[in-house]
Parts: sequence; structure tokens; C-alpha cells
Amino acid sequence: MFNKFILFVMFCFIVVCLFTMRDITLYSILMDANIDCVFSDNMNCIECDLDISTLCSVLSLDNIHYCYVGSSLVCEGYTAKLHDYKVVNGKKVNIQMSYFDEKLVVGYPLIYNSF
Repeated sequence: MFNKFILFVMFCFIVVCLFTMRDITLYSILMDANIDCVFSDNMNCIECDLDISTLCSVLSLDNIHYCYVGSSLVCEGYTAKLHDYKVVNGKKVNIQMSYFDEKLVVGYPLIYNSF
């Protein structure tokens, strides 16, 4: 009886560890928010059919900065929902997004080869 109890406690501990230690990624955050998205050619970028302001809201972005690179609008910011970040012009940045071919491309922490 005691051995079954020990096994049950160990099983519960393992299950709790698996759920609480889940790797939080940009993809998992978007999936949890029921946002359809796919990986683009680079595994650090995701394409989705959203507008920039909606995604800023879903990710709770801070330090939002907009700029144009050529004719493309680029938005970058920081979300505490993701751990990694870069420092750009003295501010934390871990999300960068822009429209390419009518799709919103989102890079974490930056769009591939952008800097």
C-alpha cells in the first residue's frame, strides 16, 4: 500500500513538473490565444493573418516602436511573456514584426537577418 502511495506521489510530481516547466515560445503563446500561424522559411519567424495592433495586444507589448525600412512598416517591442531579448537603442526588444507578401511576419527576438 505504501509503495503505491509513493508511486502515485512521484507520478503527480512528474506531471506537475511537465506542465509548469513547459517551454514558452512565441508559437505556443499564439496557439494558446487561438491564433492561426505557421512557421515561415526561418524557424525563428512565424506568419499569421493578423494586424499589428491586434498582435501587440495579444502579446502585451511594451516599448513599442514603429519605423519604416524601405517601404515596409516594422514594429518592434518587448513582451514579458517571452524570456529572451535583445537590447536595441537601449531598450529591450524580443518581438519584431512586419508585413511581407500580405502576411504578418513575426520574429522572436528579431526577424532573421534584420540587424
